[in-house]
Amino acid sequence: MQSQLDGIAECVTLLVRSQAVSMKALRGLLNEEASDRTLDEQLSTNLNLARDAEEKLIQS
Repeated sequence: MQSQLDGIAECVTLLVRSQAVSMKALRGLLNEEASDRTLDEQLSTNLNLARDAEEKLIQS
């Protein structure tokens, strides 16, 4: 049971980090501060974090 809770906690942490990266990308886009490269990197990071969270959830 503790292992499952730890896995879910890690999944939530990854999803929160993913959301923060997504918000940063959106803020940069709306303020026209971010370059295409920066946005691409942030969205790629966001996707990787979401995929990591998915894997953690499956393992839990």
